[in-house]
Amino acid sequence: MEEKEIKLLEKALSGKPTKDNFYQGLKLVSYYIGCNPHKAEESTQILLQMANLMGTAEEIAFANKTMGSVNSVLGNHQEAIPYYQKAVNLFSQIGKNLQMAQSLASIASMNTTLGNTAQALKTFMEVIPLFEQENDQHSIAITYSNMANIYKAKMDYAQAIQYYQKAADLAESIQCLDLQVSSLCIMGSIYSSLMDYNKNLACCLKALTLAESTGNNYLIGEVHCSLGVAYQELQDYDKALEYYYKSLKIGREQQIPYYISGNLSNIADIYRKQGKLKEALKAYKEALKYDLQTGDIYNQSASLRTIALTYIDMHRYALARKTILQALNIISADEHLEMGINLQADLLLTCIKQQDYKYAEALLKKLLKKVQDNPVSEVQISIYEYAAGLYTKLRNYKKANYFLNLHSQLYKEFINQEREKINRFMQISFETARLQDEKEMLQFQNELLEKRVQAELNKIKEKDKLLAQQEQLAMLGKISAGIAHEINNPLAAIKQIVEITLEDLNSLQPRGYLSQKKNDVLQLLERINRLVEIIKVIARSPERFNANSFSLNQIIEEFIELFGDKIISKDVLLIKDCEPDLPPVYADNIRFIQLLSILATNSNDALKNVNRSEGKYITISTKFIDGRIMLVVEDNGCGMDQETLSRATEPFFSSKEIGQGTGLGLSLAHSIVLNSKGNMTMESELGKGTSVSLSFPVEDHYEKQ
Repeated sequence: MEEKEIKLLEKALSGKPTKDNFYQGLKLVSYYIGCNPHKAEESTQILLQMANLMGTAEEIAFANKTMGSVNSVLGNHQEAIPYYQKAVNLFSQIGKNLQMAQSLASIASMNTTLGNTAQALKTFMEVIPLFEQENDQHSIAITYSNMANIYKAKMDYAQAIQYYQKAADLAESIQCLDLQVSSLCIMGSIYSSLMDYNKNLACCLKALTLAESTGNNYLIGEVHCSLGVAYQELQDYDKALEYYYKSLKIGREQQIPYYISGNLSNIADIYRKQGKLKEALKAYKEALKYDLQTGDIYNQSASLRTIALTYIDMHRYALARKTILQALNIISADEHLEMGINLQADLLLTCIKQQDYKYAEALLKKLLKKVQDNPVSEVQISIYEYAAGLYTKLRNYKKANYFLNLHSQLYKEFINQEREKINRFMQISFETARLQDEKEMLQFQNELLEKRVQAELNKIKEKDKLLAQQEQLAMLGKISAGIAHEINNPLAAIKQIVEITLEDLNSLQPRGYLSQKKNDVLQLLERINRLVEIIKVIARSPERFNANSFSLNQIIEEFIELFGDKIISKDVLLIKDCEPDLPPVYADNIRFIQLLSILATNSNDALKNVNRSEGKYITISTKFIDGRIMLVVEDNGCGMDQETLSRATEPFFSSKEIGQGTGLGLSLAHSIVLNSKGNMTMESELGKGTSVSLSFPVEDHYEKQ
């Protein structure tokens, strides 16, 4: 961020308590969190004051959430929790569910750091459904990864692998390659702990392919390092060195001290194992140089220890002793107890090698007090071995024999302990593999089931199309006699006109007569063409639409003229109430005739077995309301109860007796309305009648496709 922008944001933060100034200040704090956490803390205190003066819940919530983040960065995890909790409460009150879930997840992360893993896991489980409601797949993947980290720390490797796999799968689906790569590498490290080194290698190789596709050299370098470890465990040292050097090159290019140090230490370990002690010593010393740059005391002491052990291998005991004492001077024995004991054990060995038995014996007594109540470990076994060697040198064979027996006893316990650990790890590996196989089988079965379901759905769709066509053909059957009559009448009239014209052609009838008859013939032929066109449209697939501009009132007139007396019973009064000068509709005009036929037929059927003192009626009306054209078809028939009404437009649902209807009429009508960019609502009351209201956009508001 440029200095000019920072000054503008600082000015906003120190300004009046307004929303604009608040969010400008929030932007500044986000910048400070990354580069100056203490400055971020001061700025967030001002944000909190500003938010409280404004008195708005949302800004107070954001300020508290930000203060939680600042405390987290500063390492004040316990202090961060109350701020996050206040943010959770406020976000919940104002319905900001995503922000609430993020704040809860932050509380879980704080509890993880504080060692409250049971509470952390519980909270993480609670936030997953919240993220699912917001469709925040990235946060769900991060949550899975956080839960996996907890299980890994607890050495519950089966659960850890399961959640890392979930994180990797979800990360893959949302193209979050960084998270997928890291999840795969950590899964590999767990397989390594379980001594399943081939699975570790497989995870790392897959991670490398993904990392390379990102072009992120930092990520690629990390995977190279993981691959070096995998090959080292498989004792393929040449391959291991190849990948360590690749990772080291990236670390040097990007000037990342801990990155360089880690790879140098790994390279040195291989050289030392191969007996190339000079090369190992050189690499360890360079690693120490970069550890000193990071300020990481533990890594510094670890590097000094590996240098000392290399000196011991080279029989340079004075240098080894000096290096160990240097390491002990920089490490806190209370914070890093295990490292301290290891260094003191190394110093004990060095003193024995230098024949400084007095100092060695004093050091041994201190070490024995530290390890006597500890679980059996390799360093404890080594201490007893060194003690036996020391007292042998001092010719105190009784003590030497005592420690030799202790060493033998502990070594057996350690071997049994390791064997049990291996057996447990093998069981975990087996269980993990079994769960993975079950997952793959379930996935295969799901895919197979989806294919079958899709095939059945396709069959049902085809049946639906056929039944819809049958419904249309059934309608044609109902009006076919009327259509035939309508066609025969104009044909008979045309025939009569032609016959008279031919007979009287020689009588020289006036030209006006012939001209009039010509117009009559053309009108009659147009009527026949229109009827044939209607038949063709109704008979074809209901999905086909031919949009054009037309007057809805004219279509109603045409419907009544052509089919009114064929569909509507003689004892039913058809009332037309159309508002004049309606704007045009842009849709398929013949489908609207079909739509009116369906609605009029349903209304007529509803009136068949009804007695009304006021008479039976069907009303077709139009209006222009709020920029839309309304079409209402209403009757005073038998009506429907609410359950029947709620299912009226469902395909194949019919309240008529079996054989009296397909149940596709209203479904087809609904489809025509939707295809015409319209809306359809129905109101009905049992014993009183039904009203179907349709609304359509006018041509000017309709997007022509």
